[in-house]
Amino acid sequence: MNYAQPTYLTGLKHGLPTALGYFVVAFTFGMIAHLGGLSSFYALLISMTSLTSAGQFAGLNIMFAGGTMTELTIAMIVINSRYSLMATAMSQKLAKGTTFLQKALMSLFITDENFAVAMVEVETITWQYYMGVATLPYMGWASGTLLGAMVDNLLSSPMQNAASIALYCMFIALFIPPAKEQVAIRQVIIVTIILGVCLYYFPLFTFISTGYKIMIAAILGAIYGAVRHPQEVV
Repeated sequence: MNYAQPTYLTGLKHGLPTALGYFVVAFTFGMIAHLGGLSSFYALLISMTSLTSAGQFAGLNIMFAGGTMTELTIAMIVINSRYSLMATAMSQKLAKGTTFLQKALMSLFITDENFAVAMVEVETITWQYYMGVATLPYMGWASGTLLGAMVDNLLSSPMQNAASIALYCMFIALFIPPAKEQVAIRQVIIVTIILGVCLYYFPLFTFISTGYKIMIAAILGAIYGAVRHPQEVV
């Protein structure tokens, strides 16, 4: 782990692998959006103003299935509420002097992968560093969406399906190395998995929807990590 004061350029380097993965996943999103009837402009607009990965794919499914705005809103709240947990965890590592405006802008670029990179790569998260981490992934997500929407008819169906799982592969790859070295991360992952399996398979919890089960497991896992391995506020 790097204990030096991280800079924007350091963030750019750390964000490059995420940007490459985002480009592939966003390419698939752009294709699906265009095949569903959205223009390239609106597909790009969604990616540039939302940047929620799984939320965007779920949103498309609801839109194309003829879902209501209420269903779409509830789904987005459930899926994206995990970002509030990530923001809370990041707040424990923010550098002193980070202004409210800077925090607000940083929150716009909180994604699973950006959060994972920032949390495991540096001891203190500075404004400059995190914006560096977010710059290339944001560009990769936007450009991938646009290109996918423009050339959706050039890839075969098997290739489109293969690209759709790239996001999950990338997220797993981000956590495996630090989990091997840090007990706290390893324990949180194990606890969250156990909770998720229990909620999914135990008949007692059948009344809870899958989306809520995921959120409950994530929240309880985060609470366990905060209590068992608290971080000092910098």
